[in-house]
Amino acid sequence: MNRKLVSLMLLIISAVVLAGDAGAVGPKLENIQIDLIQWGIRTVTFKVDNPRSDSAQIDVKFMTLYPDHYLSGLNMYKKDTTMFVGPLGVQDMAVTFEIPGSFGRVIPRVFIYWHYLHPYADDSTASDSTTQTFSSVFIAKDEARVLVDRKHSVGPGYCKIDHPLLDFEFPRLMLFLLSRGSSLKAIENLFIVEEGYTGYIYNQLRQDGFFPLASDSLAPGILALAEPELYTIRAKTKLATETFAAWYDREGKAGLDKIMKKAGLDDFTQELPGVRMKILLTLLETNLVDSTVAFDISHFREPDQDQKSQSRARWIVQGGDFFMPRLCLAEFQDKGVFYLSTFSPDPKLPYDVAPIWDMRKAVEKPAVTIPEIKATQLRKIVEKAQKDELVDSLGLALRSIISEARTDVAAMKPYQASYFADYIYQVALGDYFAVHKVPADWLDCVIVRY
Repeated sequence: MNRKLVSLMLLIISAVVLAGDAGAVGPKLENIQIDLIQWGIRTVTFKVDNPRSDSAQIDVKFMTLYPDHYLSGLNMYKKDTTMFVGPLGVQDMAVTFEIPGSFGRVIPRVFIYWHYLHPYADDSTASDSTTQTFSSVFIAKDEARVLVDRKHSVGPGYCKIDHPLLDFEFPRLMLFLLSRGSSLKAIENLFIVEEGYTGYIYNQLRQDGFFPLASDSLAPGILALAEPELYTIRAKTKLATETFAAWYDREGKAGLDKIMKKAGLDDFTQELPGVRMKILLTLLETNLVDSTVAFDISHFREPDQDQKSQSRARWIVQGGDFFMPRLCLAEFQDKGVFYLSTFSPDPKLPYDVAPIWDMRKAVEKPAVTIPEIKATQLRKIVEKAQKDELVDSLGLALRSIISEARTDVAAMKPYQASYFADYIYQVALGDYFAVHKVPADWLDCVIVRY
C-alpha cells in the first residue's frame, strides 16, 4: 500500500469520526440510582455513554437537605469526585457519599458535571450537567422518638460552627447518650441504624477531639443535661444571674471600668457586652483550666488557641434554645482578622445557626466602624483584675451555687464538673448582658489584634 493511499484512508477515517462527533452534544448519562436512602455511606451508580472521540471529564458532587428541621439550612457537600471516560467509551460508574444522620425529611441530590478535554467551539451553548434528586423520611420510634422530640442544643453557642459534625442530629444524640453512660451498641440498636455507622461517627467525633480522657475512650468531653434536670437547675441559674447582677451593679462594673480605662480602652469599647463577658468569663474560669479534660481559657497570646478554647463544645442541653444563654459569645477569624462578638439564640429563626450567620453578615458589612483592641490590652486587664482580686467574692458565691446545682444532675462524673460550671457561668453572664445591651444600632463586635 503506497503512501498516497494510506493518507487518503486516514483522511476518510478522520472525516467519519468528525462527522460522528458533529452530531454529538455530550455524554449520555443513564440510570442514576442510589443503593439505599438511609443514614450512612451510600453508593450512587450511573452509566456514561461518550459519543465523541475525546475523553470526557465527569465531576460528581452531592448535597443533602433536611427541610423543615431545626438543623436544616446547611447544604453539605460531602464528596467531590472527578473521573474520566475515554473516547467513544461506555462506562458504569459508582461513587460513594454520606447521608448524615438527622430525622425528618431528607433530600439527597447528586450533581453530575462534564466537559471535554478538547471542547468544540459551539460547546458553550450545550448542556454540561444533570442532577438527580431522591427523597425519604426518617422517623424515630418508641424510646428514640421521645428522645428525638426534645431538641438538643450544644454550647457554648458558637461551637456549632467550628464542629461541622454537629450540623446533624445523630452526632449530637450520640454525644448526649454517651455522656449519660450509654454504649455504642445500645445507641445503634436504639436508632436502628446500619451496622458500623455508629462506629464511623464515633471515630469522626474522636478525631474532632470529643473524647479527651486517656483513661476512658468512650467518655466524651461534654456534659449532657436532660430537660427535667434543666427545669430544676433553672432556679439555680436564675440565682446565679441575680448574684452576678448584685455584685456587678454594686462593685464589679466600677472596678472593671477602672481597669479597662487604665489599659487604654476607650469609653465606647468598654461598654460592649462581648468585651465585658469575655474578660469576666476568663477570670471566673481560670481555676478550671485542666488539660486532662481539655478545658482551657483564652490567654490572649495565640489567636488559634483562644478560638479553639472558646469554641470547644462542653455541654448539650435538651429543650433547645430555651435553656441556652440568652446572649452567647462568638470568637472567630476571617481573612486573618480575629473578631470578638455576641449573638442571641432565636427559636423563631428557621434553624439553630441562623443567628450566628446573621451576626457574621452584620460583621462582614458593618453599618458602623468596628473598634480595635490589642490582645496585650486584654491580657493586662485580666492580670490586673486577678491582682486586685476583682471577682474573688463573686467566684466564691457562684461556686457555692454551682455546687448545690450539681446535686440536680443524675449523670455527671467528676471530670465533667468544669463543663457544668461553664454552663452556669455562661447562662448567668449571658442572661444579664442580654438585657443590658448597648443601644440597638451599635454592633457588639471588636477586632482583636494579636
